[in-house]
Amino acid sequence: MGKHWNYIRNGSLQERSYQLRDCQEILDRGALGENVGLVYPTGLGKTWTAFMVMDHYLSSGKVLFLAHTNALAMQHCHDCQATFNLPSEKIALFNGRLGQKKRALTMQQSLIVFATPQTVVNAMRQGQVDLAEFSLVVFDEMHMADKKYDYVVLARECRKYNIRVLGLTASTGDADKIEQIELNYDLRWWVCHFTDEEEIKPYFFDKKQKRIIFEANADHLDGQNMLLDAIYTMHNALAHTGLVPKIVGKVFSTDPSPFLRLTQLRDLRPRLNEYVKRNQADRFAWNFHVYYAAYFHLAHLLYLYTTESYELALQYINFLAGKLIPVGGYGVYRFNAASIIWKNEMFHRFRRLLLYFGQERILHPKTVALKSLVLNFEIERKRVLIFCNSKQSIDILLRELTSWGIKARLIAGTKFMKVREQEEQLAQFKNDEFPVLLATSVIEAGIHVPKIDVLINYSIPLTGIAHIQRGGRVGRTEVGLIYHFVMENSGDENMYYAMKAENKSMVAQLRRRLLAQADRLQGRRPTTTPNHQLSFQF
Repeated sequence: MGKHWNYIRNGSLQERSYQLRDCQEILDRGALGENVGLVYPTGLGKTWTAFMVMDHYLSSGKVLFLAHTNALAMQHCHDCQATFNLPSEKIALFNGRLGQKKRALTMQQSLIVFATPQTVVNAMRQGQVDLAEFSLVVFDEMHMADKKYDYVVLARECRKYNIRVLGLTASTGDADKIEQIELNYDLRWWVCHFTDEEEIKPYFFDKKQKRIIFEANADHLDGQNMLLDAIYTMHNALAHTGLVPKIVGKVFSTDPSPFLRLTQLRDLRPRLNEYVKRNQADRFAWNFHVYYAAYFHLAHLLYLYTTESYELALQYINFLAGKLIPVGGYGVYRFNAASIIWKNEMFHRFRRLLLYFGQERILHPKTVALKSLVLNFEIERKRVLIFCNSKQSIDILLRELTSWGIKARLIAGTKFMKVREQEEQLAQFKNDEFPVLLATSVIEAGIHVPKIDVLINYSIPLTGIAHIQRGGRVGRTEVGLIYHFVMENSGDENMYYAMKAENKSMVAQLRRRLLAQADRLQGRRPTTTPNHQLSFQF
């Protein structure tokens, strides 16, 4: 196979046949002025395909490669420096650590720039970056482009200067999310591969997934029923607005839940605002905002209790206690969501149950199972990655695992850890200095750890996208194991099935788009400009 690269060092890429074809297709569409979305299963090499595309765009301008975290931008920068035959100053990491003069020099000297979108947007506002100098902008994890994220700002600037866009992801989301991506990036073409394709199967390993369902004991169910009783009160208070149906009869934990989930409560908020606005003449209408807030707090408390840990639920109760505002004698508080909850007798029974669990060191069923499972994997010398949906959860789990003598560390977002601390933890994990890493969503996407044997979703991913991204951390060098911890009769079950449905919808929508593109090609075939013609011989 004969190939010609302008800047890529010979032998630095595997140059798989599907990547070469995809590169040519992306260049073809770019020659027609079309932006492209590239979707590969995790571990299949979308970054390397992007490097191939970048090699040819460098002939007409600089390339900007965006990643959503500094750690990921640094990783891509190091990979690029090992791949391209360019002086080190021509491939640079552009971040907030650089002084103002160093930033200007970096942007002036570099041909390929790696950065987070926040850094670039801030630099543009200060006049330090001229996006018109770039011929291509690569958006890694392009699915993150919601209306409030800086990816959208930069995509808009690309459209303004007619800069080609290449978006990368392993997971686009459902039909609505795909349409949002197409709109935000002005995408006109998709290049996709799916795990059932024979050509790509040799390049990734299977992931064996196991769902572990935990049955609740009598004490756990008692606590759940107490909370449901308190939620029942708030729900029927809101039912007076006509926005939710009234519930008749007691609701138990083993019954299908008639209550609103957290996502449904968020969707209810605008309609409730409109209702209160229409009825502002009624001086009691505003109270429904308070009942709504109490409903939301209790629904979140139920989620923490059933899916995370007893200790985290108790922490949330203490948070609510801090919202109480005394206005008179003992136990008299200003009317707000916390005071309504505090007056509920079933809530207080639930609170006393949690205090009893704490005094007796009674752990959540998922926590007990995690300790036992991880201990076995440590004996087998397996490297384990555990995902939770909150920093508070991994703090609790870290303490429990270390109490058993398990060597574990945690990594969380920049709100809780400095970037340098994140990098140190990842480096030590990669070097086998400890076998168990607990993480929040900060390393769901992109970060490459050479060998993770086991991934445990202690918290079920909140979206199908997060499920795919987490799964991509395991099974890169051999068959990987993925465990999903699902608590019976809890929000875990809803999220697990919603996650699976979203991923199924994503594949179906992308396949439809590929079929539509094939129909378009029957009418006309794209022409390729000489500058972007690859000399590939298959």
